[in-house]
Amino acid sequence: MVSPLVILALPLIGGLVLTLFRSFIPEPWGGWIASVAVKIAALLVGISLFYFNGQPVTTFGFSWFHFDSFSVSFSFLYDSLSLTMAAIVTGVGALIHVYSIGYMKGDKDFNRFFAILNFFIFFMLILVLSDSYLLTFAGWEGVGVCSYLLIGFWYDSFANTQAAKKAFLINRIGDVSFLIGIFLLIFFCHSAQFSQVFANSVGIDGIWLTIITLCLLGGAMGKSAQFPLHTWLPDAMAGPTPVSALIHAATMVTAGVYLMCRSWPLLVHAPITREVMLVLGAITSLWGALVALKQTDIKKVLAFSTLSQLGLLFVALGLGAYTSALFHLTTHAFFKALLFLTAGNVIHALHGEQNILKMGGLRKTLPVTYVLFGIGVLAISGLPPLAGFMSKDLILYNSLMVSPWLFGFTILISILTAVYMFRLLALVFWKEAKTDGAHEASWVMQTPLMVLAALSVLGGFIPVIPFLKLTVSDLIHGHGSGQFVMSMTVGTVAILATIAFWAYRWVSAETDKSIVVLQEQFYIDTIYAKSITNPLALVANTLEQRLDNQVIETAFTKTAGSFFQIGFMIRKLQAGLGSALLVMALGLIAMLIFMWSLL
Repeated sequence: MVSPLVILALPLIGGLVLTLFRSFIPEPWGGWIASVAVKIAALLVGISLFYFNGQPVTTFGFSWFHFDSFSVSFSFLYDSLSLTMAAIVTGVGALIHVYSIGYMKGDKDFNRFFAILNFFIFFMLILVLSDSYLLTFAGWEGVGVCSYLLIGFWYDSFANTQAAKKAFLINRIGDVSFLIGIFLLIFFCHSAQFSQVFANSVGIDGIWLTIITLCLLGGAMGKSAQFPLHTWLPDAMAGPTPVSALIHAATMVTAGVYLMCRSWPLLVHAPITREVMLVLGAITSLWGALVALKQTDIKKVLAFSTLSQLGLLFVALGLGAYTSALFHLTTHAFFKALLFLTAGNVIHALHGEQNILKMGGLRKTLPVTYVLFGIGVLAISGLPPLAGFMSKDLILYNSLMVSPWLFGFTILISILTAVYMFRLLALVFWKEAKTDGAHEASWVMQTPLMVLAALSVLGGFIPVIPFLKLTVSDLIHGHGSGQFVMSMTVGTVAILATIAFWAYRWVSAETDKSIVVLQEQFYIDTIYAKSITNPLALVANTLEQRLDNQVIETAFTKTAGSFFQIGFMIRKLQAGLGSALLVMALGLIAMLIFMWSLL
């Protein structure tokens, strides 16, 4: 297998080259340098997957630091989870890189954009390949910084910079929780390395194990945008569309799910944490699906869709369906990247327009994009035999085995997903034409989309499935007594999706905007502003006026003035040579008088 250090070095070198020499590299070549670096990394991950025999392999890099008997090293782990995640990050990431060459054409900061993309992949690979919680946290923070730079990439817009800050600050809340969990693990297990932590965790008291896993869950909630730390994700649409695809499909939002999967040996013995995860996932999933029904920004519909799907993944983890969650995470990366990038085609063709109520009839002017977007819609809606059906069906089956009420809930999420996605398809591509002059994107943008479309269709049967301990036989025959229920579910989703599609072809813009509470996202941002942000701003402003300006600044001003006066007085003693000689003479006379008195 290929050393993980080689895989990590590729995007790192690409990012450094584009950072140091960006002024000397012409526009298209900067994009190709970054893309080739990630492509080769993806190829090497694929080779490692091919030769992986199922046994975890740890590669020592170098020592990081020592403290008494505690030590941490830059070591990396190859197992089924890390290799699967690395394949998603580099594979989908490479396709997004290539697409970006066309999408970002002519941007004044073209090379800077690709440098940050490469660094994003580098830190994400550290996150998923590391063999310790501390090194994972280092990659975790690197991903946070890169997301901040990419969301606010077009920094000329105040709204973009605010969205970047919002994402950065909300994620810091989760990061503090994650860090507390790491410190507690080090305290109880005397190590941060995964294998030692899991081996030593058997001696941790149940209450403390619950606290630790809840802290880790807090970190996952920030990165994977789970309620109540979810509000940053829709605003992250401020960045260029390829950034949205990268964050939502292959990198940042998958990090929280990865952390929960990696910590599964701890979660197995923490039922309370799993229940909390299930409840929060259910809230997030339903909230995202309902809000997506009435959004008018094409990217925000997809953003709330991501929230809903991530919530479904947390529900699956809460159920104990670890493998099913990881499988759906894999297929979701394919069709969500496809949906975002085809949306990018639409935005690119319409010169930046994102309001779906101002679109329509684009199936005629963008036929290739229409077909590709349609494949993504079918996949995320869970219709057979596409990848989304194969993975989501397993989650539905697992919920059925636990509770009929929970099964009904997951069915509701599936139905809502199909409705808002077919609404999007109808309003953008089928409703009466409202735009002129739109044209298909260049081949450099279309080629990655065709690969993603193929993965969205066939991704349920890719060779990565055996590493997830699933087989094609499991997918086809594993439902047992639930096969009839699954068939009914698919039929219901298909019928309601068709009804939604035909209804939204004729619905008026006024009717579509009728439910204000959904458009305003249940006023969560407003509630946060009035209950948290505004009171804190009031306290900060009061402290600035009363404490900083009136007390601290006055104290410093008076202290400085006192020293100035002392200095002014002393300065008189330094008035020139004559004064200095006079002082010396007086001092000499005083010394002589003193000596005479001693005689």
